[in-house]
Amino acid sequence: MDISFIRTFLELSKTRHFGKTAQSLFITQSAVSARIRHLEENLGVKLLTRDRNNIQLTPAGVRFQRHAESIVSMWNVARQETALVDESKILLSIGGVFSLWDTALMSWLGQVRQNRTELALRVEALDGNAILSRISEGSLDMGFMFEAPKMHQMEVAECGAIELLMVSTAKELSSDQALQRDDYILVDWGTEFLAHHAKLYPHYAGVNLRVNLGRLALDQIVKFGGSAYLAQEMVAPYVNSGILHPVTNADPIRRGFFALYNTTNPRLDLLRSLLLPTPVHEAVC
Repeated sequence: MDISFIRTFLELSKTRHFGKTAQSLFITQSAVSARIRHLEENLGVKLLTRDRNNIQLTPAGVRFQRHAESIVSMWNVARQETALVDESKILLSIGGVFSLWDTALMSWLGQVRQNRTELALRVEALDGNAILSRISEGSLDMGFMFEAPKMHQMEVAECGAIELLMVSTAKELSSDQALQRDDYILVDWGTEFLAHHAKLYPHYAGVNLRVNLGRLALDQIVKFGGSAYLAQEMVAPYVNSGILHPVTNADPIRRGFFALYNTTNPRLDLLRSLLLPTPVHEAVC
């Protein structure tokens, strides 16, 4: 059995749309249909009802879905561990949204590397949608992101928060003055941050530059001047050296972040152990 047939079934069971499934997997719609038909022939049951705009799992499809998720997860574990040079190591794949690697996750990663020498890590910076998709299909063991989605068989653990401060290259600048200037950069630290930002500054309307990476905003304001909400860990050296200055009367914004993993992952206990609030990583989880 080709594992790609099972992956196709799982993707189709999520999208309930042949075209969207084809687009997600970078194949044609006819290839999606052929894979599902081949899978049904091998199993000897119908997995889907195929009304034009109403694709539903049959009872057999619902039962098979649980097994399919486990099969794909185990296949990915087997494929990754087979590729390990050091067979004594346990391979884990970890993904995080870009801005978290710039802040909390760098310290956490260093601590895990130092204290869990039995692990071999594959680390990636990904967007939130990619993290959810990769965890669901089993090609990513753990993901870190700002949002806490409610998804089937997805366990979410709150890990902590980062402190976001409005800083500027200009001294003694108020928040109103910073927001009125053309060099204010709106950093997208996630949906909750943007909502909080809008609540604090309801009259702010102009967005000359919006970025989704704190490091990019930091580089721009240090080189060319300006203001932005940035993580305390990122700006502390620049504030201490007098390059950046806290914006007066600008409220700090705390941004929580979460670890996510699939409850069908055969290494579930190991993943949870990496997030225990021990002295080693109490700063993160």
